[in-house]
Amino acid sequence: MEHPKASLSLEFPLWSGCCSCICTTSNRPHDYDVPALCQIFERFCDEHEYRLTPACRGKLSILFSQAYQDRDEQFGNARFVRNVFEDTQNRHSDRLIQSGCLDKESLTMFDAADICLSAFTSLDDDAVKLDEYRWTAVCPGCQRSKHADLKFLDQAAQCSCGARFTFPWWNPFCR
Repeated sequence: MEHPKASLSLEFPLWSGCCSCICTTSNRPHDYDVPALCQIFERFCDEHEYRLTPACRGKLSILFSQAYQDRDEQFGNARFVRNVFEDTQNRHSDRLIQSGCLDKESLTMFDAADICLSAFTSLDDDAVKLDEYRWTAVCPGCQRSKHADLKFLDQAAQCSCGARFTFPWWNPFCR
C-alpha cells in the first residue's frame, strides 16, 4: 500500500514552503520571471493600499532582475517577493518616523529609499544610479523595442505606429 503522504503530492499542487511538511513533493518549477516578480510585488502593494513612485519601480526592477540573474534552485517562489515587500514596509516606516512626515500621501507611497538592494542581492545601493538605467518595452502594435527612462515606467505610452500600451517597469538595462 502506498504511503498516504506520497499520494498527496500527486493530488494537490505543492509550493516550496511545504517541502518540510510533506515527505514527497512535486517537481513543478516555481521559477517566476522578472515581470512576474514585479507583478507579485505590485499585488502585495494593492492588497495593502501602497503605491509606488517611478524611482521605487525602477529600483525594484533592478533588484528583481539581479536576484533572478543570481538565482539558484531554491529561488523563484513568491516568498522572496514577500520578504522584499516586508523589508520595504519596515524601511518605509523607519523613513517616515525619521522624517516626521505622516500625511496620507507619504503613508501610502513607497519610494526608492525604501528599497535596499544589498539586503537581497550583491548590488551596492550607493553604486546603482537610477538615472543611468533605461527600460525596454515591445510595442504590441509593431513589435519594435522602445526604450525609456524612469519617468515613463508604468505610464501610458503611444508608439509612432499608433498603438497604446502601458510602459512596463521590469526590463531595466544600464546605459
